[in-house]
Amino acid sequence: MHAIVATLLAEHRNLHRLVALLERQPSLEPDPSRPNVGLLVNALVYLTEFPDVRHHAIEDRIAERLL
Repeated sequence: MHAIVATLLAEHRNLHRLVALLERQPSLEPDPSRPNVGLLVNALVYLTEFPDVRHHAIEDRIAERLL
């Protein structure tokens, strides 16, 4: 498997893990009514910036070459 494809697949797995973490995040705190706001902010910044800035750009270039 080409290294770029392996990297993209690993990034997909990591994004999935992050979403799964966010889904169960309140259970990580002793008091579920007080979620870890810092973790939520960092995760949301990552989820809104990383895919568009880096990940999707690589996928777009691959799609262009395939077409």
